[in-house]
Amino acid sequence: MPFQSVVAEWQLLRIRMLRTRLGVWLTLMTIGLVALHVRAGGDRLTPLALRAGMLAALLAVAYGAGGDADRAALTLILTHPTSRLAVSAGRWLGAVTVASAVVAIAVVAEAAIAGRAVGGVAVARDALAGAAAAGAAAGAALPGVWLLGNSVAAALFLYIGIASATSPAELGPGPFIALAPIASTVLKVLPGVWRYSGLAAGEAVPMIHAGTWCLGGVLLAALLAGRMHR
Repeated sequence: MPFQSVVAEWQLLRIRMLRTRLGVWLTLMTIGLVALHVRAGGDRLTPLALRAGMLAALLAVAYGAGGDADRAALTLILTHPTSRLAVSAGRWLGAVTVASAVVAIAVVAEAAIAGRAVGGVAVARDALAGAAAAGAAAGAALPGVWLLGNSVAAALFLYIGIASATSPAELGPGPFIALAPIASTVLKVLPGVWRYSGLAAGEAVPMIHAGTWCLGGVLLAALLAGRMHR
């Protein structure tokens, strides 16, 4: 996997930050998330960091890999001196880099606006947790958008933004109780706010889960890129 090829793919998203509406949407999303978190008066920054990181990563994947032109261009890109893994890793890295910056801005801004007396170590842990969650979300979205387009990114965006903070234990009786086992499985398997709530504390299960999505998503995206190239 040539390092230069990874860097070339990573730089693509930096260019699109300036030439598309990606930067605008990320700015508006960050402002909205910070405002909602301040209004809710939560005592922890971790949920904000996780949600901001994953949603930003999904937007970055959508703009950096999920467009029809990007999917069609894979065949041409893979005729150049590069590899499927380099292309996948570069697009993933670009999304994670953008999302990590969003997380840092959101966490610092919320702490400043709310007047929190938060230590630097705590802020750093939340920011790292958000970056790890962003990597998992990008890993989950990248193979899907290359296979089915940005509808996958949109579905994950809605899931993470609305439903992923729910824990399986909160799926109590209701009119859709028959779907509870499916919903519980989805919450456990996909990246989400509840699934990664222990990242900032260094819990092993969320870290392994996020790492699996990061590595597995990039490898699966590389495999799908090769099949699309054929």
